[in-house]
Amino acid sequence: MQEHIIKAPYFSGFYGYELFSELDELTNFTNDHPELYTQLCERELDRDFYEKICGRVDWQKTHENISKQLVDDVYYNIFYKWVEEIDFDHLWSPTSYNYSTDEIYIKIALTDEQLEEIELFCFGEEKKSFENHLRENHSSYDGFISFTPNNLQGFKEEYRECKREKNEKYQTYLGILFEFIFAQPNLDDPVSPYDCDSMWKALAWLGDFDEEEIAKQLIEEYDEKDI
Repeated sequence: MQEHIIKAPYFSGFYGYELFSELDELTNFTNDHPELYTQLCERELDRDFYEKICGRVDWQKTHENISKQLVDDVYYNIFYKWVEEIDFDHLWSPTSYNYSTDEIYIKIALTDEQLEEIELFCFGEEKKSFENHLRENHSSYDGFISFTPNNLQGFKEEYRECKREKNEKYQTYLGILFEFIFAQPNLDDPVSPYDCDSMWKALAWLGDFDEEEIAKQLIEEYDEKDI
């Protein structure tokens, strides 16, 4: 059995996604305190209250929880036939989204025989499709330089060399094989945070807080201004 960590293919990242756009998606406050919520709405403070609740969300942990769900719900369903085990390893997020986006990394465990089947699929049975995949996804263009060969022969040579040396680049090349496998039934459709099973289950909080107290404080501050 061998273990590897590969990048989850076609994950769109979290940038640009408003994971929770309504208060009801974050909390049961509107049902638990309808009169207090009505007072917030009458003063047009409902959005302010929502933003304060958002400020209590542990977004890093929430993103990790969503990523774990995506591994269990999406990537597992594609890769389970090819490996023995699939688990979430970690989430990497850039400090700035100018040039990159979030990346999910998956830990896979597979036998030598399973790896041979994957290689046969990519380099043999589907070699024409795989070469097209390399050309379409790993060719250089204006503003992007690819360090991966975009032809089958060149890729196979580098893949086998990296596999023999067991260097860090081998994980990248192995990841491209899984990228191709993933693309077969999905036609390169991106995986978004919205594909997770339950945003509600993924929610993580920075600590305990009193929603009722936050609402009353907002109302009190608003009413004091009107005096």
